[in-house]
Amino acid sequence: MKNILVPPKGESINSVKSFGQEYSAVRLTLLHRESAIEAHALSSDLHPTDQKYADELKSVARRDEFLRSRWLMRAMAIVRPGIATRSESGAPHVDADFVASITHKAGSVVVAASLASEVMTVGVDLELTSRVRPELAGKICVETELALLKGNLALAFAAKEALFKAHYPIGRRMFWFHDATITAIDWASRRLTMRVNIDTSPVSLAGSTFQVAWTELDIDDQAAILALSTMPRSQR
Repeated sequence: MKNILVPPKGESINSVKSFGQEYSAVRLTLLHRESAIEAHALSSDLHPTDQKYADELKSVARRDEFLRSRWLMRAMAIVRPGIATRSESGAPHVDADFVASITHKAGSVVVAASLASEVMTVGVDLELTSRVRPELAGKICVETELALLKGNLALAFAAKEALFKAHYPIGRRMFWFHDATITAIDWASRRLTMRVNIDTSPVSLAGSTFQVAWTELDIDDQAAILALSTMPRSQR
């Protein structure tokens, strides 16, 4: 993909620097909460169904995140103006030449995108470390995973969410935290290996393993984990 537009006060995340050469096909852009986007720009060129969804959101914060994520997709030129971008699953609809994933937290938005000719699917998730509380451990992980994680529950949460976001668009099957198991973590390279315990798609059968990469970010002066999962065309 060509270099994308970097929004006001936004930053283009260097895929190679943050995730390694194997993720160079993916472009990521972070739109910070304090990045000022005029209201008319957020709503301009929205499809009526997207606008209706935004108008019906009771949470002002959720509405702002939705509108800012759609603005960012248009800025990245992965969706044409006036095209409906929302699906029932929450995964974004983008132009046929691309695959994409969205994540948002504390008012900041990240969009990951790649050419569909290079990557079959992409999933990204952003989690604030402080918000993944210890009492959630049993819902997210089994004991063998907890032993690997060294207390970093936010990493497990973000990695499993990113994996789901990558697999759901091609399998259309819901799955949950315990349907994928972390089997190894390389702390130096920031890679973890995950095994799916069910068939998540026709090309990701039970027992298959996948790599998820992560990096650390500062979001609104809070530590955060950004996890990225892809399925290259060569993996089919």
